[in-house]
Amino acid sequence: MSAKGRGATVAAHEFYPTPRAAIEVILREMRPDIARHLRWGEPCAGDNSIINELWRSHAIQPMQCEWAEIREGKDYLTSGLTGGVDAIITNPPFSLATAFIDKSLEDAGFVAYLLRLNFFGSAKRKDWWQGNEPTHLFTLSKRPSFTGKGADATEYAWFVWDRIDLLERKPGMYVI
Repeated sequence: MSAKGRGATVAAHEFYPTPRAAIEVILREMRPDIARHLRWGEPCAGDNSIINELWRSHAIQPMQCEWAEIREGKDYLTSGLTGGVDAIITNPPFSLATAFIDKSLEDAGFVAYLLRLNFFGSAKRKDWWQGNEPTHLFTLSKRPSFTGKGADATEYAWFVWDRIDLLERKPGMYVI
């Protein structure tokens, strides 16, 4: 996930597989006794790394998960998740993040998005942030590598809207 206009090439559909370490840190913040009973959605499934980690770490069963992936012909923004979900967790295309978040907040009581920390800083999103403040912000202490060629020069965080008390920590900002 490299910043545009700085010499880096943007991957097709902004596809950057989510590193396992970045997934593990947010899943450790969840109450497993609640997580294992939820229906999960992944609107930008990519290589299914987030879903696979849910299955592994929280014993989530495949029938508890629904996904969308534009590269496979299932566009979350136009088709949604048809089965109804309680929780959504994803690493979205940065350029479409606000649209994905808006839809996810309509679809689920728990929403977690992995985004660049500079998602906060934009005149275009200034008004959008009013009324869309996350309950939790988990800044990653280690920069993830989305390309396998080392981390880029950007900080990342899990932006979380937890309306079902899935997280162990009280609302706030954390470095994990």
